[in-house]
Amino acid sequence: MNKKLLFTSVWGFLLILLFNGCRTNDEAIKNERQIQGAEYSSKTLWNEDEKYIKNVIKVYDQYKETVGKSTQIKGEPFWDYAMTMGQFNESYLEVPVINQEKVVQILRVIRKGSKVYFSSNSTEKTSLDFFQQLIFGKYTTIKGDEERKGKIQSVGSGSMAMGQVVCVTRTVSMWYPDNNNDPDGPGHWESMSETRCTWVEQVTDTIVPCIDCSDGGLPEGPGGVGLPYIDEAADINYDKLKDFPCAYALAQQLTNEKIGGDLARLLKETFGANERVNISFQTSDNKFLGETVTGGFRFTGDANNFNGTVYLNKDRLSNATQDFLLSTMYHEVLHGYLNYERSRIGETEFNNRYPAMESYDVKFGDGTTMKKFLFIGTDQNHNRMGPFIDGIKQAVLNFDPSYPAGRAEALAMGGIIAESALPPAYRGISSHEADGSTAALGKRCSK
Repeated sequence: MNKKLLFTSVWGFLLILLFNGCRTNDEAIKNERQIQGAEYSSKTLWNEDEKYIKNVIKVYDQYKETVGKSTQIKGEPFWDYAMTMGQFNESYLEVPVINQEKVVQILRVIRKGSKVYFSSNSTEKTSLDFFQQLIFGKYTTIKGDEERKGKIQSVGSGSMAMGQVVCVTRTVSMWYPDNNNDPDGPGHWESMSETRCTWVEQVTDTIVPCIDCSDGGLPEGPGGVGLPYIDEAADINYDKLKDFPCAYALAQQLTNEKIGGDLARLLKETFGANERVNISFQTSDNKFLGETVTGGFRFTGDANNFNGTVYLNKDRLSNATQDFLLSTMYHEVLHGYLNYERSRIGETEFNNRYPAMESYDVKFGDGTTMKKFLFIGTDQNHNRMGPFIDGIKQAVLNFDPSYPAGRAEALAMGGIIAESALPPAYRGISSHEADGSTAALGKRCSK
């Protein structure tokens, strides 16, 4: 009986230890989550690319199990201390991974186009110590310092690009008293640094960070697991079309993947555009646009944002079919994007990229002008225009399945391809649909 009692006591003791161990670990994770808060809020000493950090958090939350298996994460990422190391083009971050108030890993996330790659490292002592001191340093008197170093280098020879290695060093210095019982007495500073290098080609707008800055700082590739990057959705505003009900309803199709017509995706597939698309539509008239012009576009923006306003001539389009209206909306955004691209990369480079193109000016009623573009020649891909033309055609057909495919292609090509370059059977179709003549076959707008 005593043996049985002893056996029961031992197992009870082991179960208590096991439960206590699980509880301790759970409490540690809970405590770590409480330290960084429920929502992301940067606690680093520097400005960070918070848009990229927030988007990566969304990817991580969506694919947490996949990332965990791939990178062997042994704790909780402390997103509040994520750093983008001077990058603001949604390309790179590193975040400390915490287990029981100790930095055990560095999780790094590199963006390549439409994917992000997660990888981790638990052996870089300088990085681990840097984040450990930044987050859990005993004394809170901290100095932050950021330093950039550049060195122009030539990579190889011949047509290889010139560029530079840019290294960003971040240092935290913390004050430690010589006597812990006298924190206001004499003491000393201890510093920890974190350095990341990037190779910047003079011919590109994209900075690709490298993990190992050996061999002159050239990147070795992202490694890790590649997952879809969560881009912010295109912002298509059509409230100012309410006095043109037919166009107002159609504008809502410009982000509708069910008809295959997502505007931002078409720009990306055609031009490799990574900019955020922010487009506003509004009605206009003959007085502003002219009696022969169906629409116009004004753009603003920067390297990361394509912003603009599309003007639709209600006077000119009052009899147009819905099929023509829908294609016109895509066309005007395209004209705006080509203007934006021309401004961004310069006229010489623009002409090199699009040699089979001619432009003409449209003068607005307020005296300002915008350029419109026509592709010339017989190549139906028209210098990378194939995806955009196919996208418009498919959007028209999915919107109006009874509309003839050949006419849908004619609408997709009209307005961006010179009339003389169109197949003979396609010429005149856009005019009939724009006027709503008896030869038009598209859906009529309700009066």
